[in-house]
Amino acid sequence: MFDLRLFGPPVVLSEGQPVRLHKKHLALLATLTMGTAKGLDRPFLASTFWPDSPPGRSGNSLRQALNSLRTALDIPGGPPLFLPVFLDTRPPVRLNPDFPLETDVSRLLAPPPSCALFHDPEDCPSCEVRLARGIREIGGPFMDAFSLPGCEEFEVWLAGKREEVQIRVRWSVNRLVRLYEKRSTPHEALAVLSGALAMDPTDEACHGRTMLLLAESGNTMAALAQYETCRKTLRDALGVEPDAETRAIYEKIRAPSRTPSLSPPALREPLFPDLAFSPEWRPATALYVEIPAAGGEEAASEILPEIASLLDRAAKIAEEAGGTPGRRETRSFLFWFGISGQPEGAARRAARAALAIQSLVHSRGAKSGPRIPFVCGIHSGRILRGAPGAPPDPTGTVSRSVLALSMQAECGTILVSRSAARLLKGQFLLEEAGEIRILGQRTKGFLLRGETGDAKEAGDDSAPPPLFGRERDLAILRDLLEKNSGGVLVVEGEAGIGKSALLRAFLSQPVLREAFLRKVECFPQSMESPFYPVVRMLRGPAGVPEGTEAETAYPILLSYVRS
Repeated sequence: MFDLRLFGPPVVLSEGQPVRLHKKHLALLATLTMGTAKGLDRPFLASTFWPDSPPGRSGNSLRQALNSLRTALDIPGGPPLFLPVFLDTRPPVRLNPDFPLETDVSRLLAPPPSCALFHDPEDCPSCEVRLARGIREIGGPFMDAFSLPGCEEFEVWLAGKREEVQIRVRWSVNRLVRLYEKRSTPHEALAVLSGALAMDPTDEACHGRTMLLLAESGNTMAALAQYETCRKTLRDALGVEPDAETRAIYEKIRAPSRTPSLSPPALREPLFPDLAFSPEWRPATALYVEIPAAGGEEAASEILPEIASLLDRAAKIAEEAGGTPGRRETRSFLFWFGISGQPEGAARRAARAALAIQSLVHSRGAKSGPRIPFVCGIHSGRILRGAPGAPPDPTGTVSRSVLALSMQAECGTILVSRSAARLLKGQFLLEEAGEIRILGQRTKGFLLRGETGDAKEAGDDSAPPPLFGRERDLAILRDLLEKNSGGVLVVEGEAGIGKSALLRAFLSQPVLREAFLRKVECFPQSMESPFYPVVRMLRGPAGVPEGTEAETAYPILLSYVRS
């Protein structure tokens, strides 16, 4: 029996002993175990893990990696690790379901054998046992501190999986804690919260609920110590203090009264109320701007009114670029791009807004008076959208990531995460800034220096650049358009050969200027949902708001299709 541990630093265990695997081979195995039962395409795996190699060489590297995994996890006389490949076919790479390989993630996220899917643990004892055992087994964040430099597609997949696993864990924690509070078994609830904090030590909701349960159990000193642990963790990781709600819990517990006036468990809100709605993951970019104190608090207070005015003007720039306001502090603000209105080009619009704000602040520094410092961070990731009107990013992963990014930015600079830099590459001037840490993960940072000359002249809506060597392909597309017979056209090929450029040139044809066009971008983290492009394409024209539950969305979509 082999056990793949993905909570914490990833490792494969055999009878309790680690199996030595090449780092990239371990990442390949983790990707396959987290994939679908249908497996993953060989070209996708080859380009993901060997992006700089030609197709033939990357395919050979993939075959060698699969052979190495077979050898390392071989069981004499037992079933093979992968399903066999017959003749000269090139089927997806699929793990053999009969091979004795388990993962701690599957023990938590896969329903028990007696259930087809997870039920509320209050209604299903089997699901309760499965979830509770899986959460107690968490040894850290998903694939903690793991990275493959140079494999950007894998890094994007890993970031998406970390957020997906985190929200699934929160769903389980939410329901189990409520169940154990109703049963008046605080020791079981505390064990679940301990697993949740092992995965995300900066989760204030779990810290606060732990404090309450410890105080109710009569362990006041442990509850107060939990607050200090929370405070130190937030300071070290994010440079912030606990929020008002956590401080209020602390003040209630340390009150002189022998029995703190704490709300009964039955009256408490869920840990993560946003998860009660039908969630949807979607890509988004966060822009964080801060004007930190400089020259001592006394000197800084003299220019606070001017800082407020400057932030107002900077927020106006972000809003005009299509951003949605997030939180606003005395010296900082957060804006979201891509969560409403204009989902396409979110990272580009955030970058342009950041450069305009940087120019605004620097122009103020050129005038008389004390110089105003400035730091900025840009991070792209996936956020969970819940009910209409609910705040974005209830997990806080993207917003905390961009906050951690800005903390490491030097004064006067714009620091961009790797995931955002990938979306800006070729259109903006990016300079490597060395290794940074985002929520405990080592990654590469980039400094945003400006736009490329072509991007400045072109902008987002300009005509595409001239197309060379693709006249024959373009003629085929024009011919199909003139036939006007309807249908679906697939343009496929290796990464970087110009598929997007070809389509941009085709869509710029005069005959299409009056046509209705709907653009949908697909990302590697959405590959497990085969209908993701269809849903995204229909949602806007049909008028289905983000976060709408299935029962409400279905009649709207049905009416749209019939019309």
